[in-house]
Amino acid sequence: MLKSRHFLGETYYADSNALVKRYIPETGSAWIEQEFDAASGNRIITTKLSSKF
Repeated sequence: MLKSRHFLGETYYADSNALVKRYIPETGSAWIEQEFDAASGNRIITTKLSSKF
């Protein structure tokens, strides 16, 4: 988890499964929605991975 002196919320790294839970209701979706809520003060970070085959 990343921390910053200037940021008062939590920072989460969200993999693709967590991002899908935001749009497709399944186990864990309610928690993801709570953490994605702008009022929570949290930051969600993800990366883009690509491959050249």
